[in-house]
Amino acid sequence: MKEILIAIEGSQADVAADALVKLPGVTGRWESSEEVKRDGALEVIATIVTIASGAMSMAEQLRKWYEEYHGSEGNKVETVVIVIAERRLVLDEKTPEEKIAEFLEGEEEEL
Repeated sequence: MKEILIAIEGSQADVAADALVKLPGVTGRWESSEEVKRDGALEVIATIVTIASGAMSMAEQLRKWYEEYHGSEGNKVETVVIVIAERRLVLDEKTPEEKIAEFLEGEEEEL
C-alpha cells in the first residue's frame, strides 16, 4: 500500500495524530504544520506507511479513532481528511466503516 496522508485539524490534533500512528498494525509518523490555524487550532499531517491489517479492519480502527477524537471535550479534532495519491476522503460523523474500507481497497487495486 502507498503512503496515506491524514490531515487533522483541531486544538488537540497533535494528541489525535500520536494516537493514530500507535494504532495496532499501523506504522507511521506525524508532524505539525508550522502555521497555526484559526482560533488556535493546529494542523497536523500524519503519514501512514504500513497497514498490516486488511482495509476493513483498518477502516474499523479509523472509525473508532475518529469517534474518540472528533469533537469531544478533551480531544478536540475538527477536520480529518484522508489522502491517497489524488483521492481525498473527508471524514464526518456520517462516514461508515464501509466507505473508508472502499476508499482504502480502491488503493490496493491500483498496486
